[in-house]
Amino acid sequence: MDFGRSTHSPHNVAAVICAFVILLCSAGCGTHENAFCVAAQSGGKAELEKARRTGANINGRTAGGATPLMVAAKEDNEDTIRWLLDHGANPRLTDPDRDTALHIAAQYGAVNAAGELLDHGVQIESRNARGSTPLLLASDYGWLDMVDLLLDRRADANARDRLGWTPLMYAARDGFVKIAQALIDHGAKVNVAASRGETPISLARQERHVELDALLVSHGAPPAPAPATAPRTTAPATSAPTRDSPFQNVQRDTGVPPVPRGKE
Repeated sequence: MDFGRSTHSPHNVAAVICAFVILLCSAGCGTHENAFCVAAQSGGKAELEKARRTGANINGRTAGGATPLMVAAKEDNEDTIRWLLDHGANPRLTDPDRDTALHIAAQYGAVNAAGELLDHGVQIESRNARGSTPLLLASDYGWLDMVDLLLDRRADANARDRLGWTPLMYAARDGFVKIAQALIDHGAKVNVAASRGETPISLARQERHVELDALLVSHGAPPAPAPATAPRTTAPATSAPTRDSPFQNVQRDTGVPPVPRGKE
C-alpha cells in the first residue's frame, strides 16, 4: 500500500526547525531580542556602542515588555541611563503594567538611576496601572533613600492610588517609621481616609506598629481608646474587703510586629 512520500526528509526537518525557531523568537527570547537590552543589563559603554552600530532599536523591548532604559533603571546604572537618553531613548514609554523607567527605579530602590532620570526631566508624578506614582511605590517597598530623593524633588506626599491610599498609609501599614516621618515632614496628611475607610493610624494599629502609632498620634492622629474595665461591685458590709485582681490592668501581649517587606 502506497502512503506517499515520507515527511521526514532532510528538507522537511529543516523547515520544521526553522519554523520552531521563528515561533520561539516571536514569543520572546529574553533580553537577547534587543542588543540594547543586553548592553543595558551589563552596563558597558562598549556594548552600547556595538548595539548602536548593529542598528538595534534603542527603544526595543524584552520579552516582558521592558525597554533598555527600564533594564538600566533596574540595575541602577546611571551612566547607562545617561548614554541611552543622550542617544534617543524615550523615558515616557511604559511596560505592560504602565510602569515607566522611574517606576522601575522606585521599586528597586535604584537611587542613582532615579536621579539621572529626574535630571533629564522625567515626569515625577506619572501613574502606572494601579494609579501609583514612584513615591507611592518607594513608600510601599520601604526604600528610605528613594523616598528622600523623590520628596526633595517635590513629589506629592499626598498622592493617592486607585484604592485611595497615600504614601503614608503604605508606610504605616508596613511599619516604616523613618519613611513616615519623612513624609510627614514634607506635608503628608495624617488624618486622611482611603476609599474603604483605612487611615494611617488604623493601619498602624491593625499591624501593631507601636512606634509608628506614637508618631502619628504626636502629629494629630486620634489616640487609642482607653481599654474598657469592668465596673466594681460593692461588697456587702458584713463581707471582708475585696481587692482588685492583680491582673486587672495587665495589657495583652501584642507579640512581635511583622517583619517589614522593604529595606528601610
